[in-house]
Amino acid sequence: MAKEVKKTDEISTKEKESASNETTKKSNNTRLIVILTMVLILAILAAIFPIAYSRYRTTKTAGATANVASMYCEMTVSSSQSSDSIINPYCTVTVMDYKNNKTTETDIDYTIEVKAKDDAFILPEFAWKDSNGTIIARSVDVTDNQGNLVSRTATFPTGHFKNGVKEDHTYTIVFFNTGEEEITRRVDFKLNAIQGIGE
Repeated sequence: MAKEVKKTDEISTKEKESASNETTKKSNNTRLIVILTMVLILAILAAIFPIAYSRYRTTKTAGATANVASMYCEMTVSSSQSSDSIINPYCTVTVMDYKNNKTTETDIDYTIEVKAKDDAFILPEFAWKDSNGTIIARSVDVTDNQGNLVSRTATFPTGHFKNGVKEDHTYTIVFFNTGEEEITRRVDFKLNAIQGIGE
């Protein structure tokens, strides 16, 4: 009988181990099912979420239009003709606020720069005159540190055009103390025009 109790104990131990192994397997299977279920739910949510989000997405668009005013500011330059009666050569500079019969649609402020075409050439003394012959600017000598003449310049007073009014402004630049008529061919003029602030 003792052997039978021992065998029964062995059988019950084996059954307990077997039951324990089955419980562990069930527990592992349950964990696996829970993990797979969570992954599946997350995958479904990831697939659905962008669609749900895009239903509530708001896109704002804006547009702007602007009318740009046409700005015309042209310059013509004509040189004095060779003649024995001309003591000081000159150039006549005309600034216009129109082009092809279209007048500027904005106020314009402008200045005119004069410089030598060749950097080695120094302009002779000069003066700007308005259409009445009044001197409005004189040249100023520009020197280096040793006092050597480097160039000559003049601050041209700012000219002004009013929008919608067709105008010409005529100026004369006169070159002094030069014995050559060719001086007018050795200079360049530059017109700087910007939209004016109005008056």
